[in-house]
Amino acid sequence: MLALVAIVVVMFASGVSPSTADTVGTPDPVVRAKLGAGNSPAASIVPPGPLNMVGGVTVHIHVDAGSGSTIGGVNVRLCKPGLDITETTAFFPTQGGNCIPSSFVANRDDSFKTQASAPPNTSVDVDFKVGRGTKTFTWDGGAQTSTVTCNAQNPCALWVDAVVPPEATSDGTGHVWKHFDITYRNTAVADFNANSTTDVAVFRPSTGEWLDQSQPPVTFGLSGDLPVPCDYNGDGSADIAVFRPSTGVWFVSGQSPVSFGLTGDIPAPGDYNGDGTCDVAVFRPSTGAWFIQGQSTVFLGVSGDLPMPGDYDGNGTTDVAVWRPVCGCWFVTGQSVVYFGLPGDVPVPGDFDGNGTTDIAVYRPSVGGWYRNGAATTFFGATDTVPVPGDYDGNGTTDIVVFRPSDGAWFVNGGAATLLGAPGDIVLQLSPGSRAALS
Repeated sequence: MLALVAIVVVMFASGVSPSTADTVGTPDPVVRAKLGAGNSPAASIVPPGPLNMVGGVTVHIHVDAGSGSTIGGVNVRLCKPGLDITETTAFFPTQGGNCIPSSFVANRDDSFKTQASAPPNTSVDVDFKVGRGTKTFTWDGGAQTSTVTCNAQNPCALWVDAVVPPEATSDGTGHVWKHFDITYRNTAVADFNANSTTDVAVFRPSTGEWLDQSQPPVTFGLSGDLPVPCDYNGDGSADIAVFRPSTGVWFVSGQSPVSFGLTGDIPAPGDYNGDGTCDVAVFRPSTGAWFIQGQSTVFLGVSGDLPMPGDYDGNGTTDVAVWRPVCGCWFVTGQSVVYFGLPGDVPVPGDFDGNGTTDIAVYRPSVGGWYRNGAATTFFGATDTVPVPGDYDGNGTTDIVVFRPSDGAWFVNGGAATLLGAPGDIVLQLSPGSRAALS
């Protein structure tokens, strides 16, 4: 009798979907999603079709043996898409060249996980931290070379090898195979060409021009408008957009104007509902109110606070948060207050360690210091430079970069300088809240 094996995947951000092309024992395995590592399957079923996830997100895999059968354990690897793995040779990186042999970033993500079942050997659970990046390696005794890239432009697949008694499989191998397609959400700020990297770009208020090193200039906006680039249509690239404080109107390229906000509000766009698109939102310092289009009002903050939206818990949605310059206090919804920073600092939250969560960080212009909560200080910059953090190399982590308005020079920590911009230009890599700290 063939083993009946049901595989359940529990995702820790929306991000894994089953391939309908595979069958592991039962023809209709139940695939459900729930936040939090090591949890049992959630009650809600994952919608069909691939879902987006960010690198460094954990996937919980739960495998149930069918009635009257047992399971010895599971092996899991992150592999190229479009494969049909039916034997272990194609599964091993050194033999098939299909799956990554080591993590993209050490101690951040997984390349291989294995877990044996425990008596009565009817189920097994394992957590797998999915990363993103590029891995080039040799296989077949060094005779061949493979490159596996997993990012927003290159989806990958999570392959599960369920080990059962050999006599329980039709081919006698004792291996049942299942894969889950993985797609990645583009998390790079100011990425106007959807290549998963932050663009060197500025907005010139005097002319309403958007200047991007990799694209022709675009005129959109007026003097006094605040640039608010974000992915408002979910196509994976940042859209050119401005908020007009004098009227509270949002202008997004290719969309109808939206009246949302008042004079004195600070725009704070973000993906607050986790649907993969940016929501129009404002923070009203006078009342501490957050108004998010289509959602209930949230109260967090007081006059003088600066909005710092970000995904501070790594669940794939933007969290309401503020930074209070007078005390260096960070207030994030649902979390304890964090004291980090001094008056005069510029808040620069970002995912500096690539673990899929926003890190609390500040830039101190007086010494050119980048201070990240829980990480070593980096000194890069001067009193005449502006911080412009972003993922400029597409590796899923926020890079330390500064812009010098006096000559339009951009300096990347550990990289070459480039030129774009002039005095008076507004950098697009900082949120409106962070930019307010510069004035």
